[in-house]
Amino acid sequence: MRSVLPGGNYGALLGAIRETGVTPTSTDVFLVGSGTMTSGVPIVAKRGGKLYFTVNDVQSKDKDYPNMFFEDNIGFYYAKVTISKK
Repeated sequence: MRSVLPGGNYGALLGAIRETGVTPTSTDVFLVGSGTMTSGVPIVAKRGGKLYFTVNDVQSKDKDYPNMFFEDNIGFYYAKVTISKK
């Protein structure tokens, strides 16, 4: 599958955390949303850094047009982020 998070629903909100200056890869991605809190267990960061959001969509393999499949997306998400220390 060519989506950012294979096995995840298309259009789902995804997050990734990477150190400043490092671009997240597909191995850094996790599913974000109310469904992730159904069990009452919060998402716990594996590292410090910047929090990135994206939509689970098809990834372009075209180096000249990397945003090919993202440009037709319309809509928005609201995200509430709460940070707490252990």
